[in-house]
Amino acid sequence: MTETVSRHWPTNLVLDEVDLRGIVHDDLPALLSGAAAGGDTFEVIEAKRVLADEAALQAHLAASMEALADADGRPRPGGLRLEVQIWRGGYDLPATASPADYVAWCVLAATSSIHQQSGAVAVADPRAGCALVPMPGLPWGRAAMIAARPGAHLAVPGWLTHFVIPVEMAQAVIVAVAIST
Repeated sequence: MTETVSRHWPTNLVLDEVDLRGIVHDDLPALLSGAAAGGDTFEVIEAKRVLADEAALQAHLAASMEALADADGRPRPGGLRLEVQIWRGGYDLPATASPADYVAWCVLAATSSIHQQSGAVAVADPRAGCALVPMPGLPWGRAAMIAARPGAHLAVPGWLTHFVIPVEMAQAVIVAVAIST
């Protein structure tokens, strides 16, 4: 697999679309409907409930992390740890960072929402000067985001600040989150 690395700020990241055919189970819409009906705002589920081919998804996410490592001139990750999460209405994640070298997200399924950014994953550069993002000429501080849309994929260095925009009350999003090991 070949991943395209783009430079935002002078920080590398991967924004991509994953073709989920064959990766997720065909009955995922039924699971998603049930997920939207209720439960905790955040839940970790077994990958096999959602993924028909976990190895294919892991290979795609690993390729993204390897592309980032290559672009950064750093050693490639030795592997990754994958977790499948359900985010329901009211869930959000305040700005945080990961101790892992790389973090990746892939939206596996999502119910529709009124607000386009509901349930989106966003990353921002936490370095000094980010409050001046609108100022022309600054090479850092630009945010990147993936919408809660099936197939949306983002991989970034773990030190970047990432957060989840609050999920609408009637919405559910199923996301694969991977960290490099």
